[in-house]
Amino acid sequence: MKREHKGNQTDYRPYRVENFEVPKLPFYYTLDKAHVLVKHLSAPIICGRIAEYARIQSLVTSYSEEEVATIKCMSKDGVEIHVNLWKVNDNYSHPEKEPCHEDPKKPSIMNTYETCMERGCNKCNSDEWSLVVEARRYTGDPIQANKLKRKLFRVILGQKDELRSTKIISESKKKAKLLRMQFRANGKVPTKSDTLHLCSQRLKSVHSLLISASKYDLENGAAMLYNLTDPLHTHTYVASSVSCMIWAAFDPCINSRLRITDILIHYIKNPDLDASMHYWALRIMSNVFMCITSKKLKLSRKDMDKWSPIAPMLCRAMCSYETDTHVASAAMQCLKHLICTEDNVEDDDNKTQRTTIRKWLQSEEMYPNAKDLIGQMILYGRDCYQSMFEEGIEIYKLLSFHTRIG
Repeated sequence: MKREHKGNQTDYRPYRVENFEVPKLPFYYTLDKAHVLVKHLSAPIICGRIAEYARIQSLVTSYSEEEVATIKCMSKDGVEIHVNLWKVNDNYSHPEKEPCHEDPKKPSIMNTYETCMERGCNKCNSDEWSLVVEARRYTGDPIQANKLKRKLFRVILGQKDELRSTKIISESKKKAKLLRMQFRANGKVPTKSDTLHLCSQRLKSVHSLLISASKYDLENGAAMLYNLTDPLHTHTYVASSVSCMIWAAFDPCINSRLRITDILIHYIKNPDLDASMHYWALRIMSNVFMCITSKKLKLSRKDMDKWSPIAPMLCRAMCSYETDTHVASAAMQCLKHLICTEDNVEDDDNKTQRTTIRKWLQSEEMYPNAKDLIGQMILYGRDCYQSMFEEGIEIYKLLSFHTRIG
């Protein structure tokens, strides 16, 4: 969990707040519908469970000294949730004008959340107060935000079965169904050729969005392409077909070059041009390399030479794992699949010694820096970002960095 900068010091330990530091719920404050009353749990324990949930779900979290008991969580899909801790009476009422120790069963409706001003009141003891955990969505998809909130509350209440490193499958499965709707209407099962033709049509729509000047169109096109290349969101054959087209930069249905490939390479090589599209391009190419590797196709060195130059850009993006964690994790995943893809490249006939990405990272010049960087990312992921930890272990083994990670 990441502490926002205060001076020149940065602390990455899990956020901890004591019971006496949690603010009392003001009478004028309206709680979000997504909140839960937690009894018999202290604030440090709740913060620990929030930190563990954020680590398992790979959420980037931060907090500041100014906003006490507020934790900001950001998912890789751009969903931002603020988790607030409030101190309330067990029955959610502690009216100021109506002493709570006289008639606690009949709280004042108008002063439901006002706290008692009498220091001698027994109800004001810390043991008599419970904590409310509130989760507010600030940006991102409300459906995904609701899923994150529900899982967070289950974890806080002690339902540990929710602490699983699983991917939340999006509701965009409808896009895969659209590829077969025309054929099902006629009682016909689509063949591979039909599916390939429909994939080509979808890529035309994506291309028209990616060349638009509108930021909204760009992100919609990138999201559509990401879903088409992700086997979890669509059919495996659809994801493989689209990935092969992007890899070869060629559309066999129209016998023409696929310009989407050039657009993706452009955004990967120019991260400062558009940070959002750079992130989308990394995620899309990670899916493409994964699908190409799973098909175990024999690839040509000519095609591989087109993708090898992005390796330094991926390493550069990985260096910002502390400040831009989602992008660094996507770059690491993309580099891992790119290295695996290179293993399927056929040897040249002239048997000349070619420098591969693996050899480049294992060279005398790059080895210490690459080993150091990946090791630091693994340690950071172990404490804060589970998917980075898992990807880091795999790429560490791929590059044969035989060192024990403590």
